[in-house]
Amino acid sequence: MTASLLAALLLSAPAAAPPPLGDLLVAEGKTLNQWLAILRTSKGDEWAEAVEALSEFGPRAAEALPLLLADLDRTEPDSCDRRASVLNTIAAMGPVAKPAIPRLLKLIRRGGLRDPVRALHALDAMGPSAESAIPALLESFDSLPMVSTYRNELPLALAHIGPSHKGVRSRLARALEDRNGEMRIYAAWALWRLKDPRVDVPKVIAQAETSKEPANRLVLAKWLCEVDTHRTEVRDALIRLLGDADRTVRQQAIQGLERHRPQGEGVAAVYRRTLKS
Repeated sequence: MTASLLAALLLSAPAAAPPPLGDLLVAEGKTLNQWLAILRTSKGDEWAEAVEALSEFGPRAAEALPLLLADLDRTEPDSCDRRASVLNTIAAMGPVAKPAIPRLLKLIRRGGLRDPVRALHALDAMGPSAESAIPALLESFDSLPMVSTYRNELPLALAHIGPSHKGVRSRLARALEDRNGEMRIYAAWALWRLKDPRVDVPKVIAQAETSKEPANRLVLAKWLCEVDTHRTEVRDALIRLLGDADRTVRQQAIQGLERHRPQGEGVAAVYRRTLKS
């Protein structure tokens, strides 16, 4: 056989099909397809290990979504921890988990200390793909407890999911006058992200700094980490928070100043320079 004939035969032979993507992606020592198989057939610790591992594949683990959603209705004693792991994996999928929206809203309506927060995180991870959830989320503003982690985290989630939704901006504007101090700051933070002119930054700073609740000042410090500290009122507020009685607030203020400090200049230097100015 001549070399030219051999080359022609090789070129005409069908190329070997590449292996499925699920056999190539690996996490925690197993491929995606192996973890999916464990999820379908196992229980107990193996099942929980599979759920946790699948979170590392993000949207590529979307095939697991129906199995994960079916598990959310469990009522056994260990169901709370299982739901936490399931919701974390759903959140890691992002927008491809859109079919989970009705089940996530059901968890939010059911209430409780943890499930609504985790379900909200999963919706937030979808971004604008979860816009159909906005009416129910707006309703939950007033149907859930006045003081709760869920309610405080709702403004930022709404701003991410429905940045152009008129109902979102209107409800956040009302929340600027909420009885809960943390909520007022979170609402201002969310509207600020939306570049809404109704946010009065100096007013929010003044209200939070005079609050007796360290939680209010902590949320303020977290928000100011995002705001441009070239604004004098923001920089000065973070420096004042360096002297807060609460250690967590002080640490957050340090992070804010470190994040925006001039090149090569530490927090202590910023503090000293500001005192002299």
